[in-house]
Amino acid sequence: MDYMDGVFLSSDLTREGYLFTEYYFDFNNGYYLSDIESNLALELPSLFNIEDSLINFNMICGIINDRFTTWKSNYDQDEQIQ
Repeated sequence: MDYMDGVFLSSDLTREGYLFTEYYFDFNNGYYLSDIESNLALELPSLFNIEDSLINFNMICGIINDRFTTWKSNYDQDEQIQ
């Protein structure tokens, strides 16, 4: 991120990565917020109280990887990702 001036853009993603992020991070229908709330913020007053730690990072990485694997196995690769 240092060489990107701290900015992460959708153009930095592959088509597959972009489609997954649209699915997963959609604030109305995606899983990101519920995954964060149910795994990292269960007993905290808000999402803003989640500690920025390697343990939490590794936990959410595992969850996102599982979501990606499930999404990819259910996704019609031939029609959508080109």
